[in-house]
Amino acid sequence: MKHTKALLALATTLIAGLFAAQAQDAPKRVGDPYPLATCPVTGRPVADASTVTADGREVKFCCPNCIATFNADPKVYLDKLDAAIIDDQMKVYPRHATCVVMTDEELSDPLGPDAADAKPLVVGNRLFRICCKKCIAKIKKDPQKFLATLDAQVMAAQKADYPLTTCVVTGEVLDDGAYDFVVSNRLVRTCCKKCAEKILANPVEAIKKIDAARASTASASKAASAK
Repeated sequence: MKHTKALLALATTLIAGLFAAQAQDAPKRVGDPYPLATCPVTGRPVADASTVTADGREVKFCCPNCIATFNADPKVYLDKLDAAIIDDQMKVYPRHATCVVMTDEELSDPLGPDAADAKPLVVGNRLFRICCKKCIAKIKKDPQKFLATLDAQVMAAQKADYPLTTCVVTGEVLDDGAYDFVVSNRLVRTCCKKCAEKILANPVEAIKKIDAARASTASASKAASAK
């Protein structure tokens, strides 16, 4: 009996050590959480359990089989994911932004006819628009530095007309102590840092709420102008 208990205790210790080692070895996420509700392989809803990091970039799938498919040819699916992120985040990108590297270079309107004049670059699930290809290497070398510049541009562009008066997690009214941050090139305002951490673990629902509120506000404004 004592021998059995000793073996169980040893097994428990080994398992705990294995999980601790795995946690230490797990690659740290670079940039934003996965921003889409669908798998880049099948287009089906993602499952949190089926998550990998590709060079630190978080990617979610609908099932383990899709992870194997992705790993067989990651470039194909990362290119597909980049295209989806560009399509999504171009709609909310600051309209009067400058290149985050060459900050004296004003970019074309992302919603205007010359939008393609600025080069799109996705790093860490975030769209950057840059003035030229030379800026690509600089952003990839130190993405956090330039992410801070982009965050500041997004906040400046979206804070004045932020469409919600309540926290997207708790529903509490936002006040002067609101916690502001950026995910998927959207300003998000929450009642506290804990709510922000929940969104940064999975931002999809928060993005939906903010986009829906902004669309509703724009529609109401357009209707009022037409009267």
